[in-house]
Amino acid sequence: MKRTPAFRIPSADLQRRFNRNEGGYPAKIDTLTCECIYDKPASPKSNQPDGTRSRLYKYSDGVIPVMHLHCFVLPSGELGASKKMDPKRLLIDGVYYYCD
Repeated sequence: MKRTPAFRIPSADLQRRFNRNEGGYPAKIDTLTCECIYDKPASPKSNQPDGTRSRLYKYSDGVIPVMHLHCFVLPSGELGASKKMDPKRLLIDGVYYYCD
């Protein structure tokens, strides 16, 4: 089985690709399957309020993972920090792009 190529890029570049809707994201997010794959208390280094959770979601199109998005979730249920989902991995034109 052939592996999908993957390239590490700076987080700002990944964010720009996500915001420019490359690969159809975030426009098609409602059509994808979502699974929370990480849910832990936010690190004190993140300067988030007490009780905030750090979460990573995997979005898939069928069995193919197409993106991983990180966010902080406040105790109120609202998104913390930037108030936006932060892409960590995107599948665009058959290539995975990722950042730390």
